[in-house]
This record gives sequence, structure tokens and C-alpha cells, in this order.
Amino acid sequence: MAGKPQTLSEGQKKEVVRLFWKKLLTSMLIFFAILGGITGWSLWEIKQRVEAKMEELVAKQFEEPQIQEVVRQVAAERASFLMTDQIMPDVNSFKIEVASVSNGLKGKMSQIEVFISDANIALDEVRSISDFSLLVTKASSDDRASFDALRKIADTGNHKFQEIANQSLNQIVVDLAVTERYEYDIKWKEYFNLDPAKASLAEFDDLLNNTNPAYHSTMLKTIWKQQRFPKVKRLDMLYRVIDTTQSIGTLHRACLLMNVEAKLGNNIRLYEVYLKWWEENREKYNKSPENQPTDSND
Repeated sequence: MAGKPQTLSEGQKKEVVRLFWKKLLTSMLIFFAILGGITGWSLWEIKQRVEAKMEELVAKQFEEPQIQEVVRQVAAERASFLMTDQIMPDVNSFKIEVASVSNGLKGKMSQIEVFISDANIALDEVRSISDFSLLVTKASSDDRASFDALRKIADTGNHKFQEIANQSLNQIVVDLAVTERYEYDIKWKEYFNLDPAKASLAEFDDLLNNTNPAYHSTMLKTIWKQQRFPKVKRLDMLYRVIDTTQSIGTLHRACLLMNVEAKLGNNIRLYEVYLKWWEENREKYNKSPENQPTDSND
């Protein structure tokens, strides 16, 4: 660890002693050979004594901070050398391989993203066509909300289905004109236990709110013919039907009946004009019975 004195192990100390000994032994042996001749020691005894003494001296020297710092620096330089010359080439090679694989994956992901984007566009187109087809089907099946949605598309100049929406609406209007000739023959007593010649407007209104829309066209015609009800009340009922009914057939009949008075000549594609007409003209119908416009022929 940098900055902290390093203590050598016994094995490291012995290795350093060996290195020192090799360099000094030659010159020292000459000296000790002479000394041996004087003292009578054998060369081997002298060698053993010298090695022991040198180990002791070297060990003490390695306890010195200066020597420990030198050893630390040498160890750090060796580690740096190993990192630079042996480990880093392998690391760099690995980085290059990883980068190559990564670039390949990025290319594949880019292709996949393009494919997914194209698939989403195609799927959105299919859903769009499917949703529009369902809208036309529901509008043709007497659904007011779908009919209004088709009108909105037909009035949108840049809508891709504008032309088809217009054709679909025109066909619905034509079909209504044909089917209005064929109405249910309501058996009032049998079906509803009601005499239409005596029923109140409230009773008629309850029937309109609680019976199948298939009956409503005939019911509206029957109510309109009941001159015993003030015309303003009958027109009020037609106004409520035009504003709230969820049946296109019922809406068509209510517009036809209000047109008897309004004389606007519009079909249900512009049913709002009948609502506006009644809002603007109701007051003059409501002033007094004698001042009301006379009934027109049905």
C-alpha cells in the first residue's frame, strides 16, 4: 500500500541475502582464506559464519525505512511493467472485441427498430380501417353515435376516409327513405294496453323512453296526428326526440315531422337545423292557441 512501510517475508529476505552473497563472496573468501590459515578455521566454517552474519546484517538493514521505501518503489515499478506489457494488451484486445460485438448489436437493433416501426405503422393502418368499417356497420344498424362520428369524418377535409364516409351517409339516408314506407302496425291494446286516442302526452313519452326503437317512427306519427294536443307541445316532443334519441330511424321520423312546420327540407345529416329552428320559433307558437299556425297536411 502506497505510503506504508513494507516488511519483507523471511523468504524475500533470504533471496536478497543470496544475491548480496554471490557478489561479495568471491572477494571475501580470499580474505577469509588468509584468516583461516592464521586461525585454523576451515573454509566451510568461515562460509557458514559469514552467511549467518550477513543475514543478520541484511535483516537489520531491511528494517530501515529507507530500504523499505526502495523496495516499495521497485515493487510498484514491476507491477506497472506487468500491467503495461502483459495485462493491458489483453484488456485492449478484449475491449476491441466487445466494441465490435456492441456495434454489431447496435446495427441489429437499428434494423429491428425499423422493422417494428414499419410493423406498427401497418398495424395502425389495419386498426384504422377496421375501426372505420365497424363505424359504418354500426351507423347502418341504427346507431346514432356512430352516425355522428361518420358525419364528423365527412366534414374533415384531410381525412383519408372522408369520401367513403360521405358515401356511407348518403346510403344511410337513402335506406331510411325506403324503409319509412314499411312501418310496424302497432297493436296498442295488445302490446301496451293503451288507447292512442285517449293516451296522454306523458304516456306517449313513457313509451318512447321504454320501448324498442322499431316502434318509435309509428308512435311519433300517431302523436303528431293527435290535434287534441297543442302544437307547441307536440313540437316540444319532437325537439326532445331529435336532441336525445340514439336511433337513426327515430331521428329521421322526428325531422320529417318537424319539417312539416319548419319547411327546411333537410335530411338527418343536418338535423341540428331543426333544433335551431325550434329554439328560434317556439315563442310564437306558445303565445296562444288561436294564434298558432294552422296544422299542415301530414
